[in-house]
Amino acid sequence: MIILKMSDWSTYPEGVYADEGPSNAYTCRNYFLLPSLKLAERTNQVVEINISDVNYSASWLKAVFSKLNETGLSKQFLCNNVMFVISDNKDRYAHIVRELIIQFYKDRN
Repeated sequence: MIILKMSDWSTYPEGVYADEGPSNAYTCRNYFLLPSLKLAERTNQVVEINISDVNYSASWLKAVFSKLNETGLSKQFLCNNVMFVISDNKDRYAHIVRELIIQFYKDRN
């Protein structure tokens, strides 16, 4: 199992694009999240993504987790091997993360 704590990236992420601060969503996605997901898929591991203890915005979450299907990760891997831990007062965003991962696969077989 690979455990990713988004708080290891930043507890106060800001911005979407690389020029909008050091803890931006683009850099987090490409240099923190995707390498771990791709390694997990290659080695058939489960990934636990803990998004607790992070002061994120909905737009930051969308920028990090949207369109993962366009990165070459398989539907089977994303649906079966990626889990989220959300244990703080940000639970209102949990549905956003889940929907972003499956939205492009809903009607595909």
